[in-house]
Amino acid sequence: MNIWEAFCNSSYYNIYFDLLVAKGVKRKNAINLKEFYCGCLQRIKETRFSLDLKAINKKEVFADKLREIFEVKWKDHFKHDELVPHFYEYLKFLDSIQCLYNDFICEEEKSRLTNIEITDSLTEYELEYMVDGKLVAIMNPTLIYMLRECIVERKITPKKVTIICKNFYGDLINMSTSEYKSLINKLWNPSRKVKKGKHSTNIRIVFPDGSYEQSSTLDALKKIVLFYGFDNVLNKHLPMRKEQLITKYAGIGKEKIYEKIEDGKYILNIGNAIDRLKMANTINAMFGKKLNIEIV
Repeated sequence: MNIWEAFCNSSYYNIYFDLLVAKGVKRKNAINLKEFYCGCLQRIKETRFSLDLKAINKKEVFADKLREIFEVKWKDHFKHDELVPHFYEYLKFLDSIQCLYNDFICEEEKSRLTNIEITDSLTEYELEYMVDGKLVAIMNPTLIYMLRECIVERKITPKKVTIICKNFYGDLINMSTSEYKSLINKLWNPSRKVKKGKHSTNIRIVFPDGSYEQSSTLDALKKIVLFYGFDNVLNKHLPMRKEQLITKYAGIGKEKIYEKIEDGKYILNIGNAIDRLKMANTINAMFGKKLNIEIV
């Protein structure tokens, strides 16, 4: 695992921000934090810092580089100070992700994370994710690694591996089999694949000048159409859900499925986020990929 690439991996950071909600952060606030986080990632990618960070394979050195960015280089020039602690928390969060995906930064990290022992007290991996005396997520790296071996490698069902959780914690945590099963099911789906965090179903567009905008999938698709020129896109006759994506006139009976962009410019408002993302990427590819488009 490359640390910087793990910071930029949406499957990982979606889990991180979902866990904030599990710990009691309001979903709206968690979504806002994720939006700020994605914007900050993009800002770093536009600088030399991204190359520096990608070259680092020690978490301590990576943390030092983050401090240099936020506390020296960008001091008094960063709008969202409340986000900065999450970058350091994310480094700790990667302990669990390494074991969940069996993808380690280095052999030293693997040895450290797969041999954590719980004796007579809980660790930071439990205390960070406890609400009213109950775990809201299984985040202890060693326990995750043990569960992964049983579920993924040995094909044991999640219900049967709950005993591993009970034995791991003993009397330190009072949780039932069904409660542990629920937490295990949040990590792996029925086909034993790691579950990905929830996307906020927004699209972020990065323009050629480096500026960016984040909005709903429909609003983003409107901006992409206008960026490349409504008539240019119209001439491509692009279909979505068996209808034309854009039209100059929403005919009788189709008023409800088309939304006005501007006078004489209408866009299809049916379909889901994935439909619109695919269409956004199709349009972008047709006109030379001048935009960077991703769902966040």
